[in-house]
Amino acid sequence: MLDETKKAEKDSLQEPGKAPASEDGNTPEPEVFTKAQVDEAIQKDRIQRGRDVKALTDREVGLDAREEAIKAQQAEIDEIKRQRDEAELAEARGDPTKMRAYQTRKSREQEDVELKAQRDALKKDRAILDRDKAEHEAEVKVARETQLEIEIWKIAEAEGVDPVELKDMMKDFNLTTVEQAKTAAKRLNKKPVDETTKKPLIPVTGVTSGGPGEKSEEKKLKERYPTMK
Repeated sequence: MLDETKKAEKDSLQEPGKAPASEDGNTPEPEVFTKAQVDEAIQKDRIQRGRDVKALTDREVGLDAREEAIKAQQAEIDEIKRQRDEAELAEARGDPTKMRAYQTRKSREQEDVELKAQRDALKKDRAILDRDKAEHEAEVKVARETQLEIEIWKIAEAEGVDPVELKDMMKDFNLTTVEQAKTAAKRLNKKPVDETTKKPLIPVTGVTSGGPGEKSEEKKLKERYPTMK
């Protein structure tokens, strides 16, 4: 009784005017979802999207916290260096040797800072250059493929072959140039000779040029058929 009730519910959900699916499996029955199932799927999708957004937000918060911690640590290091420099400078005043040593160290530190900045700028410029080169190479590749596609269609039309078949042949054999496309098209164009266009062969008969000791076809026929006029 329960199976019959389920079957009746399925039949009631079918489209108006559409015959129910046969039981022998020849006509596949379309999958039907209830409103509750649809609502459940929508709710699951919303929950998953909410989880994805929360995961991204948590990652962003974590990165911000790490960045702030690094900034704080760097500020602490800079403050220690500043205090050390002030103490060293105060000690070097009045002592030319210590002052020269202090100035030399500060000059080298400044050079290191500038050199690091140059390296960072060079690294960034290199990354931009590599990206631009990759984009340019991709554009060139697309342009070449487009031009080759145009040439393939022209060659196929000139040779009287199917352009799609020619393109597939070039893909199968990894052919990438116009010259290779022409060669491939010529090979595709080599079709079997039509029997109706062949030059008829001259049958080997008894017809001769009338030389001595030879009989013409007409004479042979008359000898075989005496009544023939």
